[in-house]
Amino acid sequence: MILGESAYDLLMMFYLFAFAGWIYECVFVFLRDRKPINRGFLIGPILPLYGFGAVAVYLFLRPFCTIPTLLYFMGMVVATVLEYVTGWVLERCFHTKWWDYSEEPYNIHGRVALIPSLFWGVLSLVMFDFLLPMAEAVIQAIPRQAGEILLAAALAVTAADLCYTVVTIINLRKQLEKLYALKKELDLLFWERSETSLKELLNYSVSELSEKLHFMKRNPWLGNRRLLDAFPKMRIFFGKRESISVRELMSNMRERTEHFTENVREKREAWEENFKVRKASIEDYLREKKEEAKKEK
Repeated sequence: MILGESAYDLLMMFYLFAFAGWIYECVFVFLRDRKPINRGFLIGPILPLYGFGAVAVYLFLRPFCTIPTLLYFMGMVVATVLEYVTGWVLERCFHTKWWDYSEEPYNIHGRVALIPSLFWGVLSLVMFDFLLPMAEAVIQAIPRQAGEILLAAALAVTAADLCYTVVTIINLRKQLEKLYALKKELDLLFWERSETSLKELLNYSVSELSEKLHFMKRNPWLGNRRLLDAFPKMRIFFGKRESISVRELMSNMRERTEHFTENVREKREAWEENFKVRKASIEDYLREKKEEAKKEK
């Protein structure tokens, strides 16, 4: 028992609300962006934040369920604290900011903001008035033995999903670190030098650049594209303070690689043209010398 509730009921409630949250997020994004996107941190159709939030609100705010005003503000506080702690833990574990409210008014470290918190308060009212009775009806409609089997299967699948997602995130971070290092290298080569010689460009050849980017072929993005679509404001931390938007990093890398190829081609063409001019001048000089030698004879 947990605060007077069985673990079975709480787990069932967790999965029901996590699934409902996933549906809400996916429908909202689809209506906004006109394309289907899996908004989950995991591959499966659940959003654990909604599940944990619903369980936490239910456990701690049951005494206030008959006082709508107090329930609203308490629900807003509980869900906001949970969202902040979740964001902080994810940042410390993966050195990545998954969502960013920095552009929202009255935000705290970009992890929470006033408008989303107001939404959590509304959702707390909706939960106790409508969603919770529906969830309880679903739980009661499922035979206990069948429900325990479903929960065991769901927990096993969730554990496997979590392991796969963690491996995917580690792979994503390694690839982003390589992209960031390559970005710094190209910045040094082009933007921090007033003039780059042909020799330097040829030494840093297009084939070498392709080889440096080849790690993405050897280690394909796998589920990384899903994560980038699900968290478009994702930022990755390098060191203690420096961070960069993942989408900005990838966009900048495309621009830099295109600029690199163009720069190499322009300098090579200029060098070849200069070589032809010098070669012609040398041939003219040798021809004149030969004619002078013939006249002397």
